[in-house]
Amino acid sequence: MRMVLAVALVFGVLVSPAHADWEYTKWGMTPEQVVRASKGSVRIVPATDRYKNDDGWEIAVQGNFNTGGLSVDLGFTFDIKSGRLLCVLGNVLGDQAAGLKALLVKQLGPPKESGDFLGAETLAWVTPDRVGLVIGQKPVAAVMEYCSP
Repeated sequence: MRMVLAVALVFGVLVSPAHADWEYTKWGMTPEQVVRASKGSVRIVPATDRYKNDDGWEIAVQGNFNTGGLSVDLGFTFDIKSGRLLCVLGNVLGDQAAGLKALLVKQLGPPKESGDFLGAETLAWVTPDRVGLVIGQKPVAAVMEYCSP
């Protein structure tokens, strides 16, 4: 999860506007609604254990997303004041990085932007939402940020 937090800061510059909402969530959901929609694959983080950002958001829900052999660790960010879903952060290690990239390309098409940031591959998609992916090489890991417009 630390990798998600560290790379999430990079995405303020790298991400571009993706398609509406992420998987089983809708932007603006409460933490409780996200947990219900996940059918138990994520859980609410106790208030005392939440990572809070100076920009006014916190990771209030964490869990896992599994599809076709891909297993993504997730953190869901919510606006601290309204309690509404803002972003879904995900990270994977090893050969799962290529799987996450392939899933995003399958869902969103080729990335609109790609580049290199400190030796890591960066990808961004342009649709109604903002989606970015950073793939590091040593160790191989990928961090996704999928946010509301």
